[in-house]
Amino acid sequence: MLSIGAKTDEDWEILGTAKRFAEDYGTFSSAGDYQNVVLLYSLMTESFRKDRENFVNRGLAGQDPKTSLSGSETKVEIYKLLEKEDEKAKVLLSCSCREISTKKTRSFYRNALVLMEKKKGEWKVAGFEWQ
Repeated sequence: MLSIGAKTDEDWEILGTAKRFAEDYGTFSSAGDYQNVVLLYSLMTESFRKDRENFVNRGLAGQDPKTSLSGSETKVEIYKLLEKEDEKAKVLLSCSCREISTKKTRSFYRNALVLMEKKKGEWKVAGFEWQ
């Protein structure tokens, strides 16, 4: 794993939180009832948590029990602190991903942008976007 841009302990805290979030968020099973997201609520800002709670509730309401099982595994390969100002930071992650279903398996790479905010002395995820 390669890290770019970390100079201080606080930078490493930001990168570590972003990495953990992306790997856990991107690793799931369709049988897991969105627990990969729910277990990350403590790493999120309040507003992002509310957004993800709505996402989970919509997903659970729309689940079809007849749908075949599938899953995904995500591993961060490179992480870079793009910017950090006062109480905000942006992290770019390069991830290897593997999607598995009863029909096929595929491996690919994708980036993720993680927006971070410092709340009560702790760095939290304020936004996350696969690119």
